[in-house]
Amino acid sequence: MTVKRHMPERTDEEKILDAARECVLERGVTATTLTAVARRAGVSRMTLYRRWPDARALVMDLITRDLLSLVDMSMIRSGMSRAEAIDTAIRAARDVQAHPLFRKIVEVDPDLLIDYIFRGKGQTSRGFLAIIEEGLRVGQSLGTVRDADRRVQARVMLLGLQAFALSAGSLSDDEVSTDELAGEFAVMLDRYLEPRR
Repeated sequence: MTVKRHMPERTDEEKILDAARECVLERGVTATTLTAVARRAGVSRMTLYRRWPDARALVMDLITRDLLSLVDMSMIRSGMSRAEAIDTAIRAARDVQAHPLFRKIVEVDPDLLIDYIFRGKGQTSRGFLAIIEEGLRVGQSLGTVRDADRRVQARVMLLGLQAFALSAGSLSDDEVSTDELAGEFAVMLDRYLEPRR
């Protein structure tokens, strides 16, 4: 029980994460300190140090919260066509691309995203995988998605969606728009998920 008394309340944690987002958007990740976040959140530094060992760990939790807020199980509905499911997945990837925190980190501290993605399967990946697997389950039950191991299919889809979210902006230009890339990516996903004849 003693530990809980020293941990920030849920509302305090949200306030701290909001303050961290403001600091990152203003200064970038490397210039964000726990002291600056504590000041902005109106809490003591010790409150932050009890929960996060350093600013980078705090920012990792912030990324997790903000990215998971973009998706949820309500995106999947029964009777959803394969095309609708693919469109939903690509729209979620584009929402990640457009998120101010994601854009700031890509612009100023891109190494943090690489670390975030490659450090292992964290809470964000598990959340995304659960939603993708549910969409695949619905599609397989309707016969619109190829029957295969959903755990494997979901991971392959997440690999593609992460690459799209990270790279589409840098590969689009005056000759090829992000919309065109998204359209071709949709075709690729459709062929991957199409039932075998």
